[in-house]
Amino acid sequence: MRPTGATCPVQGTELYISSMTLAPAVRGQGLGSPLLLSCMEQVARAFPQLEAALLLVNAAWTPARRIYTGLGFEEIARLTGFFGADNETRQDGLVMRRPLVAEQPPVNRQPTGATCPASFQK
Repeated sequence: MRPTGATCPVQGTELYISSMTLAPAVRGQGLGSPLLLSCMEQVARAFPQLEAALLLVNAAWTPARRIYTGLGFEEIARLTGFFGADNETRQDGLVMRRPLVAEQPPVNRQPTGATCPASFQK
């Protein structure tokens, strides 16, 4: 099932994930992996020709890299000095890839101890 209003033709077999973030108030509660996995599953169902997902992450972003490797992403390229930092030190970018169709590692979909801040509750 395609998302409502999706009218553009889909070409290619790679999904590029350009950005993912969690509000600072909910980081570290185990929400990143199930959120990303659920999104990839939705896209894979909507666009069955997709075979793999690609993303680019700053090599210094350890928590993000932990989420991606835990979901089966593997480093396929390193872009030396790709990211600029506040102190003008360049940081490497990692291109990571994982299949969308192959069996994936299990993910705990019910994070333990996760609570939703009052500001996010209806």
